[in-house]
Amino acid sequence: MAISVRIIFLLLLCSFIPSIVSYHPLDPLSPNEIQAAAAIIKASKLGQSSRLTFHYVGLDEPSKPAVLAWLSNPYKHQPLLRRAFAIVRANGQSHELVVDFNTNLTISYKIYTGTGYPMLNLEEQETAIELAVKHPAAVASIKKRGLKISEVVASTFTIGWYGEEKMKRVIKVLYFYKEGSPNIWVRPIEGIEALVDLDILKVVEYRDRHIFPVPNAQATDYRASIVKPPYVAETKPITLYQPDGPTFNVIGHEIRLVFL
Repeated sequence: MAISVRIIFLLLLCSFIPSIVSYHPLDPLSPNEIQAAAAIIKASKLGQSSRLTFHYVGLDEPSKPAVLAWLSNPYKHQPLLRRAFAIVRANGQSHELVVDFNTNLTISYKIYTGTGYPMLNLEEQETAIELAVKHPAAVASIKKRGLKISEVVASTFTIGWYGEEKMKRVIKVLYFYKEGSPNIWVRPIEGIEALVDLDILKVVEYRDRHIFPVPNAQATDYRASIVKPPYVAETKPITLYQPDGPTFNVIGHEIRLVFL
């Protein structure tokens, strides 16, 4: 009976300690917190815009004095309030918001008017690629070159920076041919390119300047299962041995050195 009570006590203790030890005011947002921040922003007036895209959602860091006060005695102080900082794009403008998880409200909001646009996100790049590949002029260019549209892939590239007054939020899409090789980068379809406006998701410019031959697919496969020596090095096994363990400990998102 005593053993059973002791086991239950240890299980309860183990389930309680990680919740204290792993928490830190500077821990990154959890997936649930990111989803909650996005839902709060979508429920605001910005969610009514025709196109709303998220470009950054991260922790709105508490002040340094507050963090130091908490670190001085984390078991005495209450956990600091968690907030999210988000950068979104809507109505052709960049918006910066702070979301409070305690009230589920946006407590700070402003339109960014400084230099530059927010970083690209995967969704808009994928949409830009799809628009560029399906663009009628691109389909005609591929057909003119005697290539199969089903074997064409594309990728996005920036066009350089010249200032907001001279350019919109536009990205360049270049085309590649994959038939016969997984290494598309050595098989560009030269002479054609598309420019896609990411705010309106539309091909705003398409160029077909010259026809160049597509490089041959022979000997372009870089996979280790295909490439054999001497074109790929054969390495001998490597074993790492630390008899006294590693020189660091990982506690949640914090790394601490272990001093001898």
